[in-house]
Amino acid sequence: MSLINTIKKGLSASGGKTTIVFAEGWNKVIQEAALNLQKEGIIEPLLIFRNESEFLSNPNLSSINKIIIDKMDLKKYASKLFELRKEKGLTQEEANKLVTEPNYLCSLIVKMDEAQGAICGIEYTTKDTLRPALQIVKTSKSSDLVSSILILERNNETLFFSDVSLVINPTPNEIAYLTENAIDFLENKLNLTNNYYALLSYSTNGSGAGESVDKVKEGFKIFKERNKYPKANVFGEIQFDAAYVDAIRTKKAPSLTWKHGANVFIFPNIDSGNISYKMMQRCAGYEVTGPIIIGLDKPINDLSRGAGLYEVVSLSYITAIQAKK
Repeated sequence: MSLINTIKKGLSASGGKTTIVFAEGWNKVIQEAALNLQKEGIIEPLLIFRNESEFLSNPNLSSINKIIIDKMDLKKYASKLFELRKEKGLTQEEANKLVTEPNYLCSLIVKMDEAQGAICGIEYTTKDTLRPALQIVKTSKSSDLVSSILILERNNETLFFSDVSLVINPTPNEIAYLTENAIDFLENKLNLTNNYYALLSYSTNGSGAGESVDKVKEGFKIFKERNKYPKANVFGEIQFDAAYVDAIRTKKAPSLTWKHGANVFIFPNIDSGNISYKMMQRCAGYEVTGPIIIGLDKPINDLSRGAGLYEVVSLSYITAIQAKK
C-alpha cells in the first residue's frame, strides 16, 4: 500500500473530519479535488472565491463550504492581521486590503482555528504562499527553520527530497536544520521508522573537494554535534548512487553499515533538489506530493503550479495528518 493510501486509511480510522481551506477555490483542479474529498468524508474542504461568479460557474459546488470574499464581512480577519503585524509597521488600512487576498485570508483562517490547515500555490507562487504563512502562522517554537519536503512514490517505493522549494542555498547550519526537520516530519508526523538520511554531494566521504563538499561535511558535523536525533541514520557527504545502491555504497563508503539504501535525500541547494524531483516525476513516473512545508506552527502547504488532481488530493491528506499531530 502506498504511503498516501496508508495515511488516508489512518485518518479514516481515527474518526472526525479535518477542515482544510483552499485559497484558490476558483481553480478547476481544486474544485474537482474538493468534490472528491467531500465524497470520501475524511476532509471537509473550505474553498475561497474572490467573487460570486467564480462560485456559480460550477453548479456541482452547491454543497461545498465556501467563502466569497466580495460578499463577506472581513473585519475580524483585518483586525487580527493588524494585531499580528502592527509592530512591523502594518496599518489598519493595509490590513483591510490584504485580507481581500486569498493567500492572506487562508492563513488567517488557519490562525484563527476556523480550519486546521491550508493549501495554496496552484496559481500563487511559492513566495506568495509562504510570505503570509510566515507572517501570520509563523514558525513553530520547536523548529529553527521553515523548509520543504517532497514525497515521491512509484510502485512500492517511497522517497523524500528536501529542500526543493524554499531554502535556496543552505548554509552548513541550515543543512543540519533541514535534516532535523525531515527527521521530525517522517518519524513524529508520519510515524515512519527505519529511515536512512543522505546529505547529498558530488563527493562521497572525501572523494571530492570544493566549497560545496565542505559545506555538506560541515552540515553533517553540526547535525551530529547538536545531537537532537542521536538514533537517526544520517550520513554525509555522499553521492546519490552511493546512498541509493547497496553495491556502490559498499565500494565508496565501506564503513557505512546501512541495512538498505537511503530513502531521504537532503540536497546541497534548491537547484539540485528542484531539478531532480521534476526529472523523477516527468521521466521516471514518480507520483509527487508537495512541496510540504515543515517548521510552521500550523500546516499551510504549497502546490506546484503544474499540480494535477492526484497531487492536490494527496497533499490534502498530508495536511490533515500534520494538523492531527
